[in-house]
Amino acid sequence: MRSELSTILSQCQDLVLDGKEYIDIRQFIEEQKLSDDEQKMLLYEVDGLLVGVEHVKQVRNEGIMQMLMGGLVLIIGIVISFLSLSNNSSKKYILIGLVGFGLATISYGYKNYNCQLEDIDKGDRKFKKGKFGRF
Repeated sequence: MRSELSTILSQCQDLVLDGKEYIDIRQFIEEQKLSDDEQKMLLYEVDGLLVGVEHVKQVRNEGIMQMLMGGLVLIIGIVISFLSLSNNSSKKYILIGLVGFGLATISYGYKNYNCQLEDIDKGDRKFKKGKFGRF
């Protein structure tokens, strides 16, 4: 029976990663003719996976925004440095701080963009059991 539950759980994980909605996954679990306790356990695991997938999407979107902002700061630093060096005035500015900050922000954003579901701590669930009366 345990191998059957683990097989159903892996199928549910595949459905979550394929982008299926909670209702579709719940119907799939109900079609399996399991006891109420087993269904609740599977739904609890699926709920955690759905929250984790949404969290990964948020982290990836934040990573994209960080890379864009870092790129903007980097370009501003390079352009101002280039303009001050090409100008014939006596003041020359090399904005190493802006260039370094832009590169650091891009690398941090890239790290966030490459976040995987396994990187998210499962103990850090947004929804605790029974908080919203789903189970």
